[in-house]
Amino acid sequence: MTLSPLAKPDNRLRRDMRLLSRLLGQAAAAEAGPEIQAQVQHMRELAGRHEAGDPTADAELSALLATLPTSRMEPLIKVLGVYFDLANVSEDLQRERVLNERRATGGTRDGFADRMRHLQQSVSEAEWGSILEKMEAEFVLTAHPTEARRQTTRRVLERLRDHLDCLERVKHTRSERRELIDHLREDLRLMLRTDSLHPHRPTVLEELERALHVMGSLWDAVPLLERDFPAELRTRCRPVRFGCWIGGDRDGHPHVTHTVSRQALALLRGKTVALHLREVDALDELLSLNVKHPAAIAELDAVMEPAAGDLLERRRVRCHPDERFRQAAEAIRLRLEANPSGQIPGYSTSDELLQDLDRFERALEIEGWSGSAGRRIRDWAA
Repeated sequence: MTLSPLAKPDNRLRRDMRLLSRLLGQAAAAEAGPEIQAQVQHMRELAGRHEAGDPTADAELSALLATLPTSRMEPLIKVLGVYFDLANVSEDLQRERVLNERRATGGTRDGFADRMRHLQQSVSEAEWGSILEKMEAEFVLTAHPTEARRQTTRRVLERLRDHLDCLERVKHTRSERRELIDHLREDLRLMLRTDSLHPHRPTVLEELERALHVMGSLWDAVPLLERDFPAELRTRCRPVRFGCWIGGDRDGHPHVTHTVSRQALALLRGKTVALHLREVDALDELLSLNVKHPAAIAELDAVMEPAAGDLLERRRVRCHPDERFRQAAEAIRLRLEANPSGQIPGYSTSDELLQDLDRFERALEIEGWSGSAGRRIRDWAA
């Protein structure tokens, strides 16, 4: 199903909610009987009347709830909870559509880059320099007691969002569209059949795992944001930073011990290294070119020098002898994976890794190959 680009955004949001509401009603009827579908619809109608100012709606809703047996309240609450989750998913998807359309047509005028340009024009050069040097935004992950949603539930909602988005973005055959709707219907039944909360209180490390669910999205999003930064800002400071106090709150959490803090640091390091290794894999896919220029070879040899040894040589043998970028990427991989007590020195600071990425980028420029691979390295460095 393809929409005209002139279609009103609110129509798309209504269309998505109508589809999801219909499928949720079918899933609820399959799981809890057809009467639950009618009760939910009646409650939504009463809520709509209340919103419109009908003074009798509250009394009718109270009377309806008073007649329901306790055995019916739990499935009713479950269906309504899923309904509100679907509303959030639909609104989030619609917001992304509108923002993308504004960017595509040049209609976005309130983005970070525009605000920075306006600020630069309104201050002196000295003031502008001082602003750039002091600019910093730090986002801190916390374990919030109101956000107890399971990762299982989050993943199902992400799938629902992806399928809903795919229905619009891609032109499907009838059978493909039916299959996507079947996926939506199955995931909605899964939401109704899956407990929203764990039966036990999460440990500190489980709270950390939940918080780190967003790490991959942040990893992908921050470079896109920093592309809009003024060049002076990117060279003078690193304005976006992240922190985490889960597992480190030694003065406020009785279950955070020195052992838990050590485990939390190991978990954070492991997640971070995994994301860096994902970038190494991406470079390996992009950089199978043969390196010809001696200056580029020298830059890549400098990347490989700290990891020199039998292990790197064994990995280099598996690479084509002229594919120096891939060989250098293996050196970075070995240093990221390095054990503190091992023969290969790991990266002791982020500056060391950034230095290797700078060498990669210079080698690409020398080879005249600084397109998508160069952007990937700059995004990685961000």
